Amino acid sequence: MTALETLVTAMKDKLDKIAEVILGDPTDVDKPGVMIRLDRLERSEKTKTRIMWILATGVIIAAGQGLISVL
Repeated sequence: MTALETLVTAMKDKLDKIAEVILGDPTDVDKPGVMIRLDRLERSEKTKTRIMWILATGVIIAAGQGLISVL
């Protein structure tokens, strides 16, 4: 095996490892890749933001109704 072939094989192995880290292991559900984990975090944050807006809206409406009932 020449030095060039050895280098190409080493680079291929490294690229395969990088792809596995980014995409995850398709044969193992317990090993999600970085892309899947990031997507899960983004969805979780979106849900938290929606809940906070709903709670804030509820508090504002309740405060407004309380103020109206006092007047």
